[in-house]
Amino acid sequence: MIFFVGAALVVRAASGRSSVRPRLIALSRGLSVYLLRVLSIRCHFEDLRERNASPRPHLILPNHASYLDVLVVNACFPSVFVTSREIEETPVLGWITRAAGCAFVERRNIWRVQEDVAQLADILNKGYDLTLFPEGSTTHGQEMKPFKSTLLDAALKSRCQ
Repeated sequence: MIFFVGAALVVRAASGRSSVRPRLIALSRGLSVYLLRVLSIRCHFEDLRERNASPRPHLILPNHASYLDVLVVNACFPSVFVTSREIEETPVLGWITRAAGCAFVERRNIWRVQEDVAQLADILNKGYDLTLFPEGSTTHGQEMKPFKSTLLDAALKSRCQ
């Protein structure tokens, strides 16, 4: 509940300003850490020092086997998450993803892909890490789905690693 009130205040106070994104990322990370604690889920990563040594933004490409993936990745790698306009238009999830500062892409219209790639490259060029689930949706985790590779062009058009 604290997250939702805080997110609403941040969005209202800074609507339309670019300074809102760092606050939303920090707020959503805090919520992720809190929810993982509540769920008694502990995460351990061995190479975080190497990853954090570079000042350049990173494109993070995890698998997406459940909604817990979002919490784990966000707790350990606070970043701008990429999700679809369909999620943005969903009543509850849409509000949560907007409050968390997600970037939205239009998967239903192939003609918008270059605009989406430019938007994601711009986020990376502004210095934000970007998390993109390359399979495009959740899976059962037993096998890999084909990657939706078009959005990976954002990394090529930016200075990320």
